[in-house]
Amino acid sequence: MEKREAGMSSWSPQRNQSPGGLSSHLSRTLFLLLLSVVSAQDVTPNRDTCLVFHSINGSSVSCHPPAKLPHRLPADTVYLVVEFFNLTQLRADTLQGASNLQELHLSTNQLESLSPKFLLPVPLLKVLDLTRNALTRLPPGLFRVSAALHTLVLKENRLEILEPSWLQGLQALGHLDLSGNRLQMLPPGLLANFTSLHILDLSNNQLKTLPPDLLWGPLQLERLHLEGNRLQVLGEGLLSPQPDLRYLFLNDNRLATVAAGVFQGLRQLDMLDLSNNLLTGVPKGLWTSLGQPTRDMKEGFDISEAEGIGACVPPTQNLGPPADTVLGMLGASQIWGTPGSVMRNWTTSMSGSWPTETRCSPRMPHAALGLKPRRARSSWKQPSPTEAWDRGNETGITSAQRTPLSK
Repeated sequence: MEKREAGMSSWSPQRNQSPGGLSSHLSRTLFLLLLSVVSAQDVTPNRDTCLVFHSINGSSVSCHPPAKLPHRLPADTVYLVVEFFNLTQLRADTLQGASNLQELHLSTNQLESLSPKFLLPVPLLKVLDLTRNALTRLPPGLFRVSAALHTLVLKENRLEILEPSWLQGLQALGHLDLSGNRLQMLPPGLLANFTSLHILDLSNNQLKTLPPDLLWGPLQLERLHLEGNRLQVLGEGLLSPQPDLRYLFLNDNRLATVAAGVFQGLRQLDMLDLSNNLLTGVPKGLWTSLGQPTRDMKEGFDISEAEGIGACVPPTQNLGPPADTVLGMLGASQIWGTPGSVMRNWTTSMSGSWPTETRCSPRMPHAALGLKPRRARSSWKQPSPTEAWDRGNETGITSAQRTPLSK
């Protein structure tokens, strides 16, 4: 595959801004309609140039093949997309002169490395998307002027290790996506200095264990994605530093053991997914740890498709309709049998004042037991090129006129 190196070039100063404004929730359809109107006014798109949308709040620049990459950006650029090229490197001065840049989207290239000086010209950057590249490491010092960055997406690269020094300087980071890499372990103290982290996505890696101090520190996690790894054990105390956690995804691992009390104190949890693991029973103390039956989990709870487990609740648990009533309505023909050894595991795993008998149905409908069905798991959604206008509006672009960026 041919390697290319990109810089930025001069641009056409065709400003003539249109009056009025466009709402930040404009759909993709309205964006396409805008393009058709502009085309009708003899501003014909040039496939060899990047597109520029001028607004009162700054310019949005979008580059996709076969456009030729320019050597210089408009000075007021706040939003830049360079996607779907076969770029393996970007020059250290690529962003020179774009000091107002707030969002940078470089997904679906072949970037193998970044210069430690790459982000120096853009201290106001808030979003950096490097999805689907070939990065194996980040240079120390890359984020030394990135105190404003709140979203860092490194999804689907080739990272096998992480070093805390790579992330130094990210004082405002709220969303860190490391999913879809090749991480087998994490270093101690990786997140120790983050004060604003709300979303951490480590899904679809090769993690077998997690450092006990992973979640220590001042971070304030609300959403934690650990699904799609190779985790076998959850240690007690791992989650306790994050009592405000609301969404926890542990599905599609190899969990056979969950320490008693690992969920202790997570009284804000609205979604817990333990499906597709090797569990042979409900983790000990789970219900009381989550504040059940007095608190409703708004998004649901899932332990389906484990070793013989579908939905398993105590007969008097208050999850919607009383389970005893539901089981009676379903009748014996609807209740799947389970091996005696598994039943013994279930009955001894319940804690507190729960009855000693626990009835389980591996394929019982969630709704029948008052459980809410598992919702689609959301993480960073990589927008398509036609969604660029909506995403640009997130930076405050409210009125625009499209002009091509000259070579």
